[in-house]
Amino acid sequence: MKYVISLSIMVYFILYIILILNLTDKSKVIKYSFITFMSALIIAIFFINEIVMDYLISVVIRYIYYPTFSSILLTVIISIIVFLQNIIFEKKDDKRRIINYTFASFIIIAFIIFLSLDININSYNSLYREDSLLCIRYISRTSIIWLMINSICKFYKFLNKEVDKNG
Repeated sequence: MKYVISLSIMVYFILYIILILNLTDKSKVIKYSFITFMSALIIAIFFINEIVMDYLISVVIRYIYYPTFSSILLTVIISIIVFLQNIIFEKKDDKRRIINYTFASFIIIAFIIFLSLDININSYNSLYREDSLLCIRYISRTSIIWLMINSICKFYKFLNKEVDKNG
């Protein structure tokens, strides 16, 4: 227990020192060292505490194969917000807008089809039966593919910025 307390205090002071250095210098080295430190801390949490990793993996698998109605509803709400942002704000490049528009449309249409099935969402038997299960799996898997494509696009854009800076 003493080690945990001393390690927690040490981590706190390291984060505090990084904050103070960043306020005075505003250096990219400090920002990247902070990102590296936080990434190492997150990785350590995942690898040291296997309960956390097991829980996160089970949540992801459950979302892929048997998503709850609340997670599907949250996915649809996020899709509607992104859909409206694409229509209202025109700051994003056209490729990203087309990707977001397409996937948000797929999710919203699938949810409308799900609602037309007249499923009792309080009953697991009717929620996870045949057509309703296909619809909610379609929504969850489409959102995961959408997230992956957006992440790849952001990573590609980040790499292009770094290449343009350095070379």
